[in-house]
Amino acid sequence: MYIYWGKLGGWVQILWLDIGVGEGGVSILWRARVRLRRQDGNPGLLGGPRTLISLRHYPLNMPTGLKPTSSMLMISANVSESAPGVFTDAKIDLQLNPLDNEVFVVQAIDIDVKAPELIAGARTESKFSVSSTQRTSVGSLANSNVMAQIQIVTQEGVAGAVTNTKIAGETPVASLDYVFILATNDYYLNCQGVNNLATTGGSARLYGYRAKADSATYAALVQSEILSS
Repeated sequence: MYIYWGKLGGWVQILWLDIGVGEGGVSILWRARVRLRRQDGNPGLLGGPRTLISLRHYPLNMPTGLKPTSSMLMISANVSESAPGVFTDAKIDLQLNPLDNEVFVVQAIDIDVKAPELIAGARTESKFSVSSTQRTSVGSLANSNVMAQIQIVTQEGVAGAVTNTKIAGETPVASLDYVFILATNDYYLNCQGVNNLATTGGSARLYGYRAKADSATYAALVQSEILSS
């Protein structure tokens, strides 16, 4: 492979190329020899054959002010109603270290909720959400502290029963670097059923990694998360 190198004023031939992908970036190591003419048309080699070696590191896209401190992690948890129709939440501890300005960068969330019961002549529901701070209701994506939410509604009538599921995309598109950054030590699972005879509940799995934020970024993330509640 040949490329034109303006700094040398000529063409160079890439003899081999080594690419390594590691935590936080991509490293490219290559060696080249000068082979072709100068830009001015001189038919001779540019200063004779030479071997050039270069090592470059290109960091992957990261939120500004953050440095990853772990590989990919998966955190799973669940919650069930304390009684049928009663809003219930569960506090999930991330065990972050605030002294090190540690945060958790959420890259994707998978959620699941128990289906509502089929009761003659009734509309039943099961609602579930994942939020960054404590709530008094399940909420929806219209609330800034709700990271993911699902609602299943079943309506039974004379002609039959219909079930509808309302849910945001569980796994974000690949072009997103992250979907949420948790700066406080906990997040919450919320659930509530409507008109069910038994309790309902749900589960969630968060995918992400731990990161260390600089002081200004950490303060801004904590303030934003607290104000969203």
